Amino acid sequence: MRVVERSRSPGPRVTLERRLEALMELCLRMKDVSWTVSGPAHLAVHELLEPQVRGVSSMVGDSAARLGMLEPTSSDEEHDGGWSLERPQCLRTWPVDGAIGDLRSLSMSYRDVIDGHGQALGCLSADPVTCTLLQRQAVALQHYDGLLTDHLAHLA
Repeated sequence: MRVVERSRSPGPRVTLERRLEALMELCLRMKDVSWTVSGPAHLAVHELLEPQVRGVSSMVGDSAARLGMLEPTSSDEEHDGGWSLERPQCLRTWPVDGAIGDLRSLSMSYRDVIDGHGQALGCLSADPVTCTLLQRQAVALQHYDGLLTDHLAHLA
């Protein structure tokens, strides 16, 4: 009898599904922060975040389109357990203290998604198209986080 070892990392399809889920959750969080921040910084925060929301929404669309092109692999089938019931990292509860707290928590969410994209790249080395997609998204997310961090520095 032959024992088949399960792959430790998910296949490209499952990996991209997880990244898509993280991007969708990030987009929802960004939209929430954009519309719920109040006080004197409301307009500035809204104007800062709206282009970023559009950018992340575009990333969601690109990832979904790529996902539609990927064929399932045996590694994907081993890990195909549906959506995770765990709370996505980008939705972790961060301490919030008004507008500044909302923006800090959003910055932490950006970093969680960026870190997740970095980890996913290791699982996708055999798929250069998806790797390039995630690398471009990570660069854009780092840029958005940098803008957010600069804005926080001016508020503090």
